[in-house]
Amino acid sequence: MFGGWGWGCGLYRVAVTPRWIRERRNILITGATGVGKSFLAFALAQKACRDGFPARCARLPMLLGELRLGHADGTYAKRFKELARIRALVLDDYGLSVLDHEERRELLEILEDRYQRGSTAVTSQLPVAQWHEASAIQPSSMPSSTG
Repeated sequence: MFGGWGWGCGLYRVAVTPRWIRERRNILITGATGVGKSFLAFALAQKACRDGFPARCARLPMLLGELRLGHADGTYAKRFKELARIRALVLDDYGLSVLDHEERRELLEILEDRYQRGSTAVTSQLPVAQWHEASAIQPSSMPSSTG
């Protein structure tokens, strides 16, 4: 256990080296308010910058607001392209409120665009099992992997 966070030494070594970025891996950090999720994610982004990788930290609600503004003022493509160039993106505070249809679409566009291109760290107070509810995606409406 490292730092009381329940991290094994191997996971800690992966996170504090640029390996997770070079391999285009993603990190999910969940936990209660005040345990240091944002601090840890922002530290990973700062380390990425020190290792020469472009990084950005954004509270997810604010980032989605910026993209919505981009649709209104004609800067959406530019804003989205800037996100694509970031090698380490931190999305902080996922699940603070239920995403509406447009926000959900924007988030999925970001994640899809970054797949195999960049690394994303997401922080949330919600356990991963509750993420469908926070994104207003009902598991019953998702395609079946068995059919």
